[in-house]
Amino acid sequence: MSNVLTIDSADYIKHQFEFLIDESRILGLVAGFGSGKTFCFLRKTLINHIFKKRTDENVSNGWIIYPTLDLANELFVEPFKELLESVNIQYDWNVQKNRFKTKYGYIRIYTLEQPDRMVGANLTYAGIDEFDTIKMNKALQCFRKIIGRLRGCDNPQLYIVTTPEGYKATYNIFVENKKEGQRLIQAKTTDNPYLPQNYIDSLRQQYDERLLKAYLNGEFVNLTSGQVYYSFERQKHVLKQEEVYQASYPVAICFDFNVYPYSVVWGQKLNSENVRILGEWVSKAHSNTYEACDEVMKRLPNDVDIIVYGDASGRSGAASSNLTNYQIINNKFTNYFKAVQYKVPSSNPSVRDRVNAVNAVLHKDYIRINPSCDNLIQDLEQVTWNEKGNELDKSNIKRTHISDALGYFLNIEFPLIDTRTQHQPRIL
Repeated sequence: MSNVLTIDSADYIKHQFEFLIDESRILGLVAGFGSGKTFCFLRKTLINHIFKKRTDENVSNGWIIYPTLDLANELFVEPFKELLESVNIQYDWNVQKNRFKTKYGYIRIYTLEQPDRMVGANLTYAGIDEFDTIKMNKALQCFRKIIGRLRGCDNPQLYIVTTPEGYKATYNIFVENKKEGQRLIQAKTTDNPYLPQNYIDSLRQQYDERLLKAYLNGEFVNLTSGQVYYSFERQKHVLKQEEVYQASYPVAICFDFNVYPYSVVWGQKLNSENVRILGEWVSKAHSNTYEACDEVMKRLPNDVDIIVYGDASGRSGAASSNLTNYQIINNKFTNYFKAVQYKVPSSNPSVRDRVNAVNAVLHKDYIRINPSCDNLIQDLEQVTWNEKGNELDKSNIKRTHISDALGYFLNIEFPLIDTRTQHQPRIL
């Protein structure tokens, strides 16, 4: 067999070829079942093993990471041996050290479950397969370990391959926190023309619509059974283009007083079946009610009537002042807006009541959201219940707060039961 490695677009599916030739510092491939991810991952590793050499030595130094060693042995070690043999590259496999050695350099195998064991090394490349199959905190810990060591040559690369398993580490890296030098390639199972049709048919028979979006189409969707806002559909509830406020209706301004991130969302109730969410502000650092009010006033004109909604806890003293949060809001807004009214409960409804109110409004199709409300849209897609299913999962500090703010508004205006006898809104 030839010992020359060639890459011809005719030999690969389009997304595979793009992945193999891409030199982005951080590269991702997210694709459905049967789309040829592992096949591509093996060849990407061989390319980098041969060509990404250390600046101080004429050899490469790479890490390959799988969720477990058993999976690494099954999907990488034995197939990679076959690949090396197919191009006449002699190798030494040290099972104790989980390490390949060839004349081109070294490849060390690690696991996502034990990121603490990843030590030393100036890496010229690293590859992670099945990245989203473990908990996000461990995956991100592994990611940070690699990035800190990706300094062994002038053009090092981290490449990540996975089936989308919800809004996990891959989404966090390539969508929420995308930076320069990163690229995400997404592909569908149906992009692979070599799969038999009955394979795709079997997927459609086994999985519901939500799972098919992930496992067939390679899309990021919430796969957690405890998804909180299960009635939300981006295609249905998010407007195609931005809308502005209508002057004949008051603007609802809804607060969540969490210090980081501090969250405010605003919109209008046009009638009993029509709500428009027009804007949001979410702090990028620790913040307070003074700053939140200033940011809202920058974004809204002063010739409107407003109604303030929010967390009942805002009646207690604010962290940055002896005044309560609502006293600060009142001092700020009464000097700016035309008229200010409050619909704040004396005590909060249960989380379930608030969530059910939001889901009911979504299900009845009463609400539309401006596409610029990125944080709110992500909350509605991503917030889940905790493992016990009795509280919102707050492990991601960015999530839950702005959807809480929306919930305070919708629970007052669209109560599923007459909560006003228990949580009477009142003007402060």
